[in-house]
Amino acid sequence: MTVDNSSDHKSSKSLWAATAVTALVAQVWDTLINFTDEVEYLWRGKFNRIKALYFVMRYMMLIAHIMSQILSHHLRQIKSPSRLCPVIFMYKTIVPSMSLMMVEIILLIRVYALFNQSKRAKYFLLSIFFISATLEMTGLALVVASHTEATDCVVVKPNHTYMTIYAVGAGTSQSVILSGTIFKYVTRRKSGWTRTPLTSLMLREGIWAFFGVIALVLVSMLYEAHRIRLSQSELPDFSEAGLAWYIAFLSMAGSRLILNMRKVFVTNHLQHQSSEESESSDSICLTSIMD
Repeated sequence: MTVDNSSDHKSSKSLWAATAVTALVAQVWDTLINFTDEVEYLWRGKFNRIKALYFVMRYMMLIAHIMSQILSHHLRQIKSPSRLCPVIFMYKTIVPSMSLMMVEIILLIRVYALFNQSKRAKYFLLSIFFISATLEMTGLALVVASHTEATDCVVVKPNHTYMTIYAVGAGTSQSVILSGTIFKYVTRRKSGWTRTPLTSLMLREGIWAFFGVIALVLVSMLYEAHRIRLSQSELPDFSEAGLAWYIAFLSMAGSRLILNMRKVFVTNHLQHQSSEESESSDSICLTSIMD
């Protein structure tokens, strides 16, 4: 019976490890199929902060994910306590948290564009980001510090207070993103502004990205909350696969949000040049952030 349980445990671990690799494959595939559009729409013209954010989300996160997979493989091979274990745990905590924060930056920039890049919106959104980032970084720092206590290459169970601090920070920015997007949709719908290609894209993608991110955060928080109640032997094996898909989704979503905005911007710009009709001031404000 013990042999069967051990065999099932190993089989389960192998299955979830393969699922984690599938997430990396999906991320690489997404990079390849969008490479042509990336060259056409992002490699040309001057290099700016938006493009820098794209390359971080696309390529730096891909490299970080590859490193995470390598470290996971190495962790599975460790049979005795090692100083490297806490370092690996810290890395696996920091990377997804930084990924989420960068996606939040992208979504806040999109909300800023929807509000015509007004100074009030700028300072308000900067304040929100400062508050949420401070809470997230505080929670993250506390969790990372707890990993130094890891022994026998066993992850220290999460502290409820640390999780709450991080969740409040993430929830604050996501709530503002959703509220700002819905507010603009409602207030401008009658004017027909929501029917312009760029605005329609920003509203549609902003909504699905929001719910995608929220779903990821909720699932990860529920898993961590569940982990608090279990003994180490009862812990599920899918954490590695969950982390891999978490990183992959955020990388793909963040880079696609920027790339699609750039594609619509270039298309609208070319149409505007070949047409005598002038763009609305709202459209100009929305697209200029990508210039």
